[in-house]
Amino acid sequence: MLHLYSDKECIPEGIKYIRDNVRYFIDITINKLDSRVNKLLQLTDGAVYLNKDYFTDKYGCSVPWIDLSTGGMTLLNIFYNDDCCFDTLECGRNALTDLKNFSVGRAYPDHIWNLDKKDKIDVIVDDNPDYRYTSFERWEND
Repeated sequence: MLHLYSDKECIPEGIKYIRDNVRYFIDITINKLDSRVNKLLQLTDGAVYLNKDYFTDKYGCSVPWIDLSTGGMTLLNIFYNDDCCFDTLECGRNALTDLKNFSVGRAYPDHIWNLDKKDKIDVIVDDNPDYRYTSFERWEND
């Protein structure tokens, strides 16, 4: 399930908080990329894994991973690094919509968007079982 934290103090001990998503992506996550990327960034970049150096964007162009949007880098950081919690401050609406569809990872979001209108989610807030949500509408209204 996706773990969201409402406050930095709610991030569990032993989980690193990452603010600089671009640097972390370049230093760590880029070396972990594989075909699991496919369909994770449908609204963000439409990235499809091509190889360790390039992805195919939503327009069919081969693009170096280093040119992925900051929101796309943040989402891939979240997906591939469950031992860290990533700040989503630099993510736009599309990235924050793609994020809510994740079933793994840890994020510190200001808000989540539902542009794709898919309401089925699996989110736990502040690692509290009383705040586990499977409906976006319910989570958004709480």
